[in-house]
Order: sequence, then C-alpha cells, then structure tokens
Amino acid sequence: MNDSIVLPGQRHDAAIRGRVMAGLVLGGGLWLLLDRGRRESIQHWIALAVVAVACLIPQVRNLTIRLIDRLRNAAPRGMNLLTLGVFAAVFLYLLTTALWQARDLYPDWHDQQMTLIQAQMLARGRLWMPRHPCADFFETFYVFVKPVYAAMYFPGAALFFVPGVWLHLPEWLLPLIASALVAAMLFRIVSELSDPASGLLAVIVLVSLWIFRLLSLWAMSHMVFTLLALWAFWSWMKWRRAGSLVWAISLGIALGWMAITRPIDAVSYGIPIGIAILISLPKLPARRGIASIVLIGVAAVPFLSLQLILDKGITGHWLKSPLQYYDDIEMPGVKAFGVDSAHDVEPTSHLPQKQLQERAILALQSEFAKKSRIHVLGERIRSLLKFTLPTARFDDTSFGAGVLLVLLPVGLFSIRDPRALVLVSPIIPFVVGYSFYPEMLDHYCIAVAPGMIYLLVLGVRSVAFAWPSARGIIGSSIPLAVVALAIASLPELHRDTSLPAEDRHHTFDDDSFSATGFNYETLPDEVEKPALVLYRYWKLKPGEQRNFNDEPVYNVDVADIDKAPIIRAHDLGDRDREIIDYYAKIQPERHVYIVDRETLQVQSLGTAGDLAKQWKTPK
Repeated sequence: MNDSIVLPGQRHDAAIRGRVMAGLVLGGGLWLLLDRGRRESIQHWIALAVVAVACLIPQVRNLTIRLIDRLRNAAPRGMNLLTLGVFAAVFLYLLTTALWQARDLYPDWHDQQMTLIQAQMLARGRLWMPRHPCADFFETFYVFVKPVYAAMYFPGAALFFVPGVWLHLPEWLLPLIASALVAAMLFRIVSELSDPASGLLAVIVLVSLWIFRLLSLWAMSHMVFTLLALWAFWSWMKWRRAGSLVWAISLGIALGWMAITRPIDAVSYGIPIGIAILISLPKLPARRGIASIVLIGVAAVPFLSLQLILDKGITGHWLKSPLQYYDDIEMPGVKAFGVDSAHDVEPTSHLPQKQLQERAILALQSEFAKKSRIHVLGERIRSLLKFTLPTARFDDTSFGAGVLLVLLPVGLFSIRDPRALVLVSPIIPFVVGYSFYPEMLDHYCIAVAPGMIYLLVLGVRSVAFAWPSARGIIGSSIPLAVVALAIASLPELHRDTSLPAEDRHHTFDDDSFSATGFNYETLPDEVEKPALVLYRYWKLKPGEQRNFNDEPVYNVDVADIDKAPIIRAHDLGDRDREIIDYYAKIQPERHVYIVDRETLQVQSLGTAGDLAKQWKTPK
C-alpha cells in the first residue's frame, strides 16, 4: 500500500525500534507535561481496563489480528463499498446522536445565521443586496446593513450551502452530508497512505471528537473547509502519480474554494501542497508540468475573482476584506488579524447586545496584545492537542483520553512517505498563523484534525509492527485500546459529572449552547403571516448576564428581507413608526407584532395598513 513504515516480513532493525521507543518516551513526557495533576475520565480508564483483560484471552487476540489483517488486505474493488459504508454509517450515527441529545435543528449561532443569509444571496446570483430603506431595524451581528445588505464573511462556505437553498433543504442536512463526506474522504486517504484498517481506525477517532460532532449540524465554514482540504489533498495525490491535467483542474478548484472559505487555514494547506507540487515538477515532461500549473491557477481564478468582486462591492477596495471592514465600522482602530490593540476604542453600534459583545472582543484583543507570541503559540498547541483527540466535552480540566498523546510522536517519527508529510505539515502553519489571531475557538481545530488523526493511527501501526515476535499482544491491544477510548468518548457514555448524581441522566449535549428555540420553533405558530415581528430588547439589571449569541434578528430564509413570511426586526421604540409606515405602503396586509425578549410574550398590534390609517385619523 505504501512506504510509511516497515511492513511485516521486512527487516525490523534496531533503528526502527529505536525510533518507536524514542517516540514513546517523548510522547510519555508530553502526556505528563500537559496532563499532569489532572484525571482521565472514569469512562476512559474503564475502557482501558476492559481491553487489558480482553487481550489476555488468546481467542480475543487472534480474532482481532485476523480482522485487522482482513481489512488490511481488502481488495481494491471493495474499497468503494467500504467508503460508501463509512459515509452511511457516519451520517446515520451523527443524525441519531443529534436526535438522542435533542440538539437544535435550527441555526442558533451568529455565524450560522450570517452564512445562511449569504447562501440565500448567492443562490440568487447576488453577493450583496441593496440597502434596505429601514436598515437600522435589521442591524445585527456580522451582517452589514449599510451601505449594502451583506454578510461580513468570506463566501466559500455559503457557496457550499447554495444547493440547499435551491432544493429547500433543512439547514442541518448539508452540514451533516459534509461531515459524512469528510469521514469517507479521511478513510480513503488514510487507506491509501497506510491500509484500510488504519483508515477505519481514523474514522472511529474522528467520530469520537466533540468538535466533529458539534459541527455536524452547523451551517458554518469549518466542516466545509475540512472537506475541501481533503479534496485538495486527494487531488494532489492523484496528480502526483502522472501529472494528470484533470486532477490539476480538480486541485485548482479545491484550492481556490479553500482560499475564499477560511484564508488562514487555506494558507496552512497551500504551503505544503505548493512545495510538493514544485518538487514533483522536474519529474514530469516540461509541457505537462507547465500545463498543470496553468490549469491549477485557471481553475482557482473564478473563486478568487468572486472574493475580489465581493471586497470591492462591500468595502470599496479590491484587497480589503469585509471582515476587516466590519471591524473598521464597529470598532474603529481594531485589526481583524495581528497583535496590535487599539486603545480607548468604543463600539459604534446603538444596539446594547452588540455593545456587550464588542466590549468583550475589545477586552480579548487587549489581553491578546499583552501576551508574547510564544505564550500564545503554547495555548494554540494545547488546544489543538486537546480537541483533536477523543475527549469528553464536559471534562474541561483534562485532555480526556490524553494517554493517546503518547502515540503522536511515534507517528511523527515513523513517517517515510512524502505524501504523509504533506498531510501532516499544515499543522505547523495553522498553529503559527493563529498565534497572530486574537482567538482560536475549539472547533477551529477541525481543519487540521485529519493530520493529527493520521499521526495517531500511524503511531498505532508503527508500535504494532516494531516487535514482530510480540505482534499478537501488541498488534491487538493497541488498536483495541484506541477504539475503546474513542467509544468511551462518545456522548452516549458520558454524563456531566459536575451535576448531582440524580441530575446526570441524559445531560450530555455536544452543543453546549442552546438558544431559546422561540424564534424558529414557537414564533411561527403564534403569528399570522405575512408578519413583521419587532423584538424588544430589555435593559440588563445590575449583575444580570446576557448571552449575546442568542440573537433573533436574522432573516435567514430570504435574500430580500421584504419577501420573508416573517420579517424579524428590532423594536426601536419611538422609531417603530418608520418601519410600520414603510410596510403600510408596500405590504399593508402584513401583521405587526411586538415580542418582549425577556418574557417572550407576543403582542399583536394589527396590520401595517390599519396602524398607518389610525395614525392619520384625526383624534
């Protein structure tokens, strides 16, 4: 299959075992350094104990070895069926566990809602919409309402969700499909680099990651990017064999799409793939090499052009991103990327909920600017190690199955295949790049999780083959231990141990943030359509905390706000007459409601036309 490590039957010399031993020692030190003084979850210890006892039984060891060997020797014709099986199994599990956890099946984060609005526009061939006449009533997080109506983010993720708009699919379905495709692609890539047994182990580890399950229902950029990155890597592997021009085009499409989805992450993959392409060029005929480079660039141009047009149309500058422009408007003086911190910056928004969030961002920016890059880099590495290994969401004080840290250096020292090096290399520019970014949220790590997972499974494979005479016990116990730790990290086997024992039943939820559900589940049944709903924000009482992520004023089901069955807007007090008069002129039959966000009480005011007539009637 490959030349990543020495295979059975080949020479196992002292140098090979020495590398494995050095990796185990370094990995053990890494585990003690990062996880000392903290306990593994009880489920993980139980899992290891069960495996230890089971592997003492010869029948269990022999059965495990036979199953692994059968997978390793799977016929090429069977790989397509195995890949389809992985896709279907992961899709069904993610959907089943989401339903079991009663996860929200509607968009409840700012980023999801912003992405869906952008997808609505792209589905109609628009990158932005004209400014709405009542723009102030629709001001919200991460969305421009002036000078145009548009999302602030790069358009790559929204582009992926356009078919969902065309087909009127539920918002969670395409993210779920993307997640299952990531699993299937990871299986094929690891199978190509190592063997199908390692590929299946990689998928099991992937599904055990909290961040993977979290993102499986979210219409956001992270899972889309990971799928594109695996597509790019697969295309590069295929191109590398003979310089296929078809695969060069495929690679260019993937790289271009990645660049307008998550630029920092795209650079992390683009650097090693670009270097690998340059190294491969001398091995190809000159014409084919030149044609490959040209086609890669040409295939990427439409995506890059889309970004440039978006930049110019929203910011007025070809090379200023809407992301930076948003910060320029909301928090003048703050950079979206870098280490500088603007002093005495005040949020410009008149919305109290946005002021609350932006003050938190400014505080974060200020703290970030005070830290050394080495300190930040250490934080980024720690987050990466924690969230790309099987872990329990509630176990925030440890690495969960942190013992698996031991195998990562073994995998690193065992790399012999240049293809594997390209898969793993994006990890370095990723953590370095985010050391210059004020925040690296947990789920950002999914972008380089494939490389981390490959290091883990390669470490498993290396240890199993380093000592052929002990393959029965080592070759069965190590893979089974990883599988057991992964299974023990699944939500079905975890409870929130911070709660009293009587309250722990069915408390685990991959999505720890949950909106009220009122906006998408309750409200549609309480208003008569077409409706205009004005949300009234309440002033915070002393000591009261508000979750600014729970924001209802997004119109995610349309590109043109006026066409929404339920138009969601802010109650601006004395200014409400402006928006009611507007709809009285163009849609007098639209019913107007006020919703108190503190009590969620819905008050009907009548139709826009009737309200306008009442105001014009002399008293």
